[in-house]
Amino acid sequence: MSTPVAVERLTDVDLPKVGKRSNSMLGMGVTGIVFPIDYDTVVKLARLSNSVYFDNKSLRDLWTERTIYKRLGSHPRICKYIRDVDRVIVLERLGDSLRKHLFLLQNDGGRVPPPAQALKWPIQAAEALAYIHTKSVIQGDVGCYNFLLDSNGDLKLCDFSGSGIDGCDPTVGPGTRPQLWMEPDDWTASIPSEIFALGSAIYEIWTTRQPYHDLSDKEVEERYKHQQFAELSDIPVDEIIPKMLVSKIHICL
Repeated sequence: MSTPVAVERLTDVDLPKVGKRSNSMLGMGVTGIVFPIDYDTVVKLARLSNSVYFDNKSLRDLWTERTIYKRLGSHPRICKYIRDVDRVIVLERLGDSLRKHLFLLQNDGGRVPPPAQALKWPIQAAEALAYIHTKSVIQGDVGCYNFLLDSNGDLKLCDFSGSGIDGCDPTVGPGTRPQLWMEPDDWTASIPSEIFALGSAIYEIWTTRQPYHDLSDKEVEERYKHQQFAELSDIPVDEIIPKMLVSKIHICL
C-alpha cells in the first residue's frame, strides 16, 4: 500500500499582518470572508479551516483576485483595490449589493427602480464587463449580487475570487438563471456567457426578480435549452435583452 503524499500548506508572500478589524462580518463566500476596517475600507480574508487542500484553494483564489485587481487598476465601475496584507486584500468599502437593494424594493409593496436608475444601472454593469474583457478577465459569476452600490448610487463590480485571466478558465460559475445553456461537457465561461448573464441582470433590475423566478432550476434549464426566455413585453428595454440572452452580441458598449 502506497503512503499518502502530504499536501504542503501554502503560505502568502512576506506581507504585513492585518491590523485591527471589526468582528462584524459583511459577507462570506466559499473561499473568502469580508470584514470592515473602518467607514472607508474592508478586508477580504482567505478562509482557514482544518483542510490544507481547502486552505490552499482559498489562498490561490486570493492570489488570483489580487492579480486581477492590479491588472484592472482604477476604473469607476470596479471596486477599488487598496493594498496587500498577509492572506488578505484591502478594498474600498461600498454599500449593499444591487440584489439586496432590489429585494428590499420588491418587499416594499412590489416597487421597482425608477426609470432613471433602471436605465443607468444596466449601462454601468455593461461598462464594467466591457472593461474587464479588454483586460483579458472573465469574472465568471456575473449577477446582481456581485455589483455593489457606492454612496452615489452607482454600480461597481466586485469579487474576482475564482475569476479567469489570460485565458485561464474561472473556477466559479453562475447559477441557473444567469447561465447561457450549453451541453454540460461543453460549458465554459466566455464573453458570450457573460453577456447572457448581463441580460439576466438587466431583467432583474427592471423587475426586481430573476428570470423565471417561480420555476425550478430544471425547468429553467429546459426552457433555456430551447431558447424560451422570460416574458419581456412589459419591460421598456424588451428589444435589448433578447439579443443578450441568445448571445448574438459580443461587445457591450
